Amino acid sequence: KPFPPTFYSPFDPKNYALCFSCHEQTIVRDAKTRTLTNFRDGDKNLHFLHVNKEERGRTCRACHEVHASTHPFHIRDEVPYGKWMMPIGYKKTANGGSCDPGCHDRRTYDREKQ
Repeated sequence: KPFPPTFYSPFDPKNYALCFSCHEQTIVRDAKTRTLTNFRDGDKNLHFLHVNKEERGRTCRACHEVHASTHPFHIRDEVPYGKWMMPIGYKKTANGGSCDPGCHDRRTYDREKQ
């Protein structure tokens, strides 16, 4: 089944057939949710924000280890980005978490935010 081999890819559900054989497509289709994913800031769906783009949409491998790991939500420590390894800097909290990657400043999210 198809799976994007790159860090960036325009979002097209056909390219994510492997992912969607287990995960609901709506996880990246709905901009607002309080139920589809825990990766949200209040009701702002952060999977949608990162993945659902016509240009430079992040693929699953941009943050997740696709073959499982011992980390929460299979979040990588670092990801191949060009010729270097970019740190993710993920920290889990009780109601969300934060990331401090090489691509943007530290950002936090809180699922319980109103």
